[in-house]
Amino acid sequence: MSKRVLIVDDEADNIELFGLMLRPFNVELESAQLGGEALEKARQAPPALILLDLMLPDMSGFEVCAQLKAMPSAAQIRIAVLSARTDEAARQKALAAGADYFLVKPISRADLKSVVEAALSAT
Repeated sequence: MSKRVLIVDDEADNIELFGLMLRPFNVELESAQLGGEALEKARQAPPALILLDLMLPDMSGFEVCAQLKAMPSAAQIRIAVLSARTDEAARQKALAAGADYFLVKPISRADLKSVVEAALSAT
């Protein structure tokens, strides 16, 4: 698996912000603004880590996460769910869908750094 990170968010500004925050890690960045697009990109070339927003226009991040974990070629991808939701139910649902991490927006650089380092060291 490569040292690639796929950022999945329907907001272009968020993709740009996360890209800037990831720059120090020397990773190859890709982005998707739809769940279906993220699934296709992960199927074609599995990244080491996916930063996955829960609120997408075509399907929920929960659905994307579950579908990724069900694909043999993508099952090993580390997934960090990003959400403005702070409730325990959302966190539990994300973890049950297969997420490895749950980060609450706005995401601190320290939290993102911990997740990226853990995900990249696992590959």
